[in-house]
Amino acid sequence: MPILYVHGVNVRSRDNFFAMEVFARRYLAPAISDDPDGVTIADAYWGDHAFDPSYGGASRPRTRLLGMGADPLPDLQQTAQAAIDYSDSLDRVPAVDSPAPQAGGLASGGIPGPQDTEDFDLAALSDQQLGDVVIAVLEQAEKDPVALAKMAVAVDGLVQDGTLAAIVQQHADLTDQLNAIFDAVQTASTDTDALAGMGIADWAARARDLAQEALSRVNSSGPFLLSVALAEARPKINQLVSQFLGDVFVYLDKRGTAGAPGIVPNIVLDKLKALHAIKLERGGEPLIVVSHSMGGQLIYDIVSHFLPKDPALANIKIDFWCASASQVGFFEEGKLFLEADPSHVTGKKVPFPGGNLGYWWNVHDQNDFLSFTGRDIFEGIDDEAYDSGMSLIKAHGGYLARPSFYRRMAEKITSSQSDGGLV
Repeated sequence: MPILYVHGVNVRSRDNFFAMEVFARRYLAPAISDDPDGVTIADAYWGDHAFDPSYGGASRPRTRLLGMGADPLPDLQQTAQAAIDYSDSLDRVPAVDSPAPQAGGLASGGIPGPQDTEDFDLAALSDQQLGDVVIAVLEQAEKDPVALAKMAVAVDGLVQDGTLAAIVQQHADLTDQLNAIFDAVQTASTDTDALAGMGIADWAARARDLAQEALSRVNSSGPFLLSVALAEARPKINQLVSQFLGDVFVYLDKRGTAGAPGIVPNIVLDKLKALHAIKLERGGEPLIVVSHSMGGQLIYDIVSHFLPKDPALANIKIDFWCASASQVGFFEEGKLFLEADPSHVTGKKVPFPGGNLGYWWNVHDQNDFLSFTGRDIFEGIDDEAYDSGMSLIKAHGGYLARPSFYRRMAEKITSSQSDGGLV
């Protein structure tokens, strides 16, 4: 049973796929095959043929603090950015009742106002939320996506066996809780063959320090620091939005048609042809596709136009499609797809492209301003919200960095098989 990953915008390397492959092998492969190690996991990388700004992004305005937005971050900006990065995760941590709350309360954007760090109560978190907070801290200690994926799997194991929850219950002091948590993470990671020799001790030590520092920074941030952080976040937002728009324009202009597919659709079609052959070799096991962001629009054009319009490809079927962080619903509202029908408007949903698609799970994050729902637009779609717990800037890519997301996908695949949705 092959799995294909199709990336989205703002991706110019395959690093995210290699990280996704770690999660897919751990959570998805066992759900779809009795031979998980034999499951082919591939990607259709099209980043080299996407938007390439001829002036290197010079059209993006410079910020007041950094001037040339891409320069190394000064300490003040790093502090401000830390407040933004941690705000959503820490806002989830319920506060213990305080006899005399200090003035300030919640600052704009959900960042807690000044208070003692001991007011945070990790014991009030659900197991999944606790794991997400730990992973969010680790994301600040290490930036390699593959290493982070392996560490997230290790943390998820501690969540699933109850270790993290037990630690929180055993220690009343927040500092003791954090120390014990990262001791357990370090031990679990060191015992994991895939993480051996990766400097886990140094990594865990950095994460431990960052956890304490993050609580302090967020609690002392205040409105001024928040305003600086929001202003200095502009380069990241500009880059995400401009690259997104650029990739969209390039794709729409050069995608071609079924008779003459453009280079990006051809990349996806070639991968599908190869995986379809593997599917047949393995007795017709279902073909799974996971797309992110703009990758969703590529797949929708594939199943609604390129596959059914080409007799040589018409027998290829995607049995389960997870469209994460996609804009498929938005594109259909704008009638931007090759098979868009102007008569499909409010009150008349777009028919499910069932000839070449078995099951469609569309997932959007409430914090992700670039993800859209499709439940009121397409027939037969399974549309669901997912909470990554990440900030507005990071949420767009957060789906594929959380074990809980892959666990949910595995459940969907399993239920689809039992309901006869996969053939």
